[in-house]
Amino acid sequence: MKSKQHQPSPRKLVKSLSSVPYGVPGVTPITYDFNSKDGLKLKLTRFCTEPAKQVVLLAHGLASSSLKFGLGEHENLITYLHNHGWTDVWCLDNRTSSLLPHNTSATQWNFDDLVLNDVPAAMAALRELVDDKPIHVLAHCIGGLMFSMALAAGVERDLKSYTSLSLSLCTRLPAISNAKLLFLSDIMRERFNMNYLPIDVNDVGMISKAGAIFATAGLTRHECQSPTCHMLNFAMGDTSSALFDHTHLDAITHSRLTDFFGPVPLCYFPHLRKMLLSGVAVKFDSNNAQYAALPDNYFASAGSIQTPMHLVSGTENKLWLDSTSMCYDMLMDYHPHLNVKQTLIPQYGHMDIIIGKHAAIDTFPQIVAFLDENT
Repeated sequence: MKSKQHQPSPRKLVKSLSSVPYGVPGVTPITYDFNSKDGLKLKLTRFCTEPAKQVVLLAHGLASSSLKFGLGEHENLITYLHNHGWTDVWCLDNRTSSLLPHNTSATQWNFDDLVLNDVPAAMAALRELVDDKPIHVLAHCIGGLMFSMALAAGVERDLKSYTSLSLSLCTRLPAISNAKLLFLSDIMRERFNMNYLPIDVNDVGMISKAGAIFATAGLTRHECQSPTCHMLNFAMGDTSSALFDHTHLDAITHSRLTDFFGPVPLCYFPHLRKMLLSGVAVKFDSNNAQYAALPDNYFASAGSIQTPMHLVSGTENKLWLDSTSMCYDMLMDYHPHLNVKQTLIPQYGHMDIIIGKHAAIDTFPQIVAFLDENT
């Protein structure tokens, strides 16, 4: 496993992160490369101020990256953890990371691949690096879905605690988002010959097929003038504030969305479509022997989870709506013996619970309190 000083991808961070700090002041992040079980290059990045008996792993969502946990324009989650006794923090960049090339490749994957190939490889690599110290995982959005599925499948059993942010084992989207899942990926692939949706107009230009999509995305989005913000909310939701409440973001954060977001792959749409029809996390292809070790219905298998779980979401989540509350209620109904806690953050949405300028006041204390309860 190779260790190296953290080097952001070439296009991404030069214009913003060269002048705005990232991570923990005074701490040089160390990045470790490792491979998923099916051979894709992934990354772990460590922020450590002093040795600790237990470690925290942060996992990002789809088309995002570990960078969102370390934004320097205000107190970020990594710094907050360090300031409250959690001094050895690791970040995972899985195959959906915007810092890696897999979202724009022709590689086809579904969420079962994350569970079967990314989670086991990441946890094995991390345990080797931390000498089997207890690990707490905090995972956001699709990262939360991925680790929740892994726990339910028994792929991962030995976490000290698990916090799922905004999404876990149940899925519900607004009606317009559901319609996009039914049609958008097929249209983009068949009519536009595209495997992904770009989110930076500078990468494609307005005089292009992708530029027409940017123009469409901006038609009904008037809260800001950012094409990237328009495209992200268009790709993932049904309103101009699907991902976050604009009033919760620092102006610098909003100006550099391309730093920690990247192209949105279309290959995941069919699996998510199946989950939405089921209402819970299910296997994509029950007849594929490659995934025989995974359960057909992850939610039904969740009764075997031993890890204390914390489900966290904003009350104004316009992307996943009340998926977290629905999951908590269903777990209590079907698996009442599980150790599960729910926290709803008033007036917050999907992303702002992590990247909001006041998240260190409104969100992070509740996350750390759960960690402290489970040391």
